Amino acid sequence: MKHLRLFSVIMVLALCFGVAQGVDAKKKKQRNTHKKEKFQSLKRVEECNRVIGAVDEDCGGGEILTPKSDDEEVFKSSAYMPKFLGGDYAMMRFINNNIRYPQTAADNHIEGKVIVQFVVEKDGSIGEVKVARGVHEDIDQEAVRVIKMLPKFYEPGRNAIGEPVRVWYTMPINFKLQCAVEAGPTGDYAYDAKQVGEEVIKILMRDINSEDDINQMEKDTEALQKKYEDFYKARGGEKEWKKFNEELEKLGTDPVFSKRFEGAKKSLEDKAHKLFE
Repeated sequence: MKHLRLFSVIMVLALCFGVAQGVDAKKKKQRNTHKKEKFQSLKRVEECNRVIGAVDEDCGGGEILTPKSDDEEVFKSSAYMPKFLGGDYAMMRFINNNIRYPQTAADNHIEGKVIVQFVVEKDGSIGEVKVARGVHEDIDQEAVRVIKMLPKFYEPGRNAIGEPVRVWYTMPINFKLQCAVEAGPTGDYAYDAKQVGEEVIKILMRDINSEDDINQMEKDTEALQKKYEDFYKARGGEKEWKKFNEELEKLGTDPVFSKRFEGAKKSLEDKAHKLFE
């Protein structure tokens, strides 16, 4: 029946996160294989000031204010600028998901744009990080902290003959109090796995009064999976996504969590049977 089919889809989506006991290893491998697609850059965020940590559309290898060289020259720009896996949108998402508004600044209603400059090394890693234009000491430090967390650029800057070079990269970050930060991935596998598990349980525990409620559960579960999949693939491709799924499988074997998950699933099954009997 259509209702039971929709209900089954919800169960399958929940299982795809690896939070239930007894997930078949072969099916898990097949899912991962099916998911192997080239990560494509999403549409750039049109409005930069909507969330804490929103990045201006003029981000990139702009001219720096006070460039500083180490033992090897650091270029203001290069023939081929460094490339972040997933593009600017993926970098914006990483910053938005990891930045935390300093409490002192929030208490004093301090807002503003921090211009951060950092060196992308020859291997794509993040080198020196500094504030070219600050707002407040605590906000400036938070901007520097999150930039230092950035994963490696998958392609370093290169000169005209294709040799990797060290390049300055400029990143404006807006801090605005009136916008709440959306909860999301942090890059901590274990913590994020628990967050996903809690979200799945919340979805399973919802009241269902119609087919529309089930459809919404399906959409929300898919959105939850996409949010974490996009984050980890942007961070390090299929390898990072696989590591995160391994952590989800560990969560599924935890006796306490497994009991809660099974209870939530049973609750949904009972509500579905009453609705469609």
